[in-house]
Amino acid sequence: MEVKYETVKQTLRNEIIDGKYQINAKLPTESELMKRFNVSRYTIRRAVGDLENGHYIYRIQGGRMFVQDWKKDWTDIEKNKVIGVISTHMADYIFPSIIS
Repeated sequence: MEVKYETVKQTLRNEIIDGKYQINAKLPTESELMKRFNVSRYTIRRAVGDLENGHYIYRIQGGRMFVQDWKKDWTDIEKNKVIGVISTHMADYIFPSIIS
């Protein structure tokens, strides 16, 4: 059984990919999405957060959501991969200059 936020996320993602929402077009508000999918605000925010992390949409202050140029962004992501390192004490490592 699929989780509610996954259903919302996949539906919106498919609509974006299929062209229902054009690049930079406004998406429905959280309230409108809540009514459409009959789910809580938390469910919508989780689905939208995943879409934002996946570079399908972007949000601006005030709560509006827009479709991002996801084709372009995926190409850029593949070119610019970043590696993060989480460490405790740099002195504990063999090569601290490489890590820093």
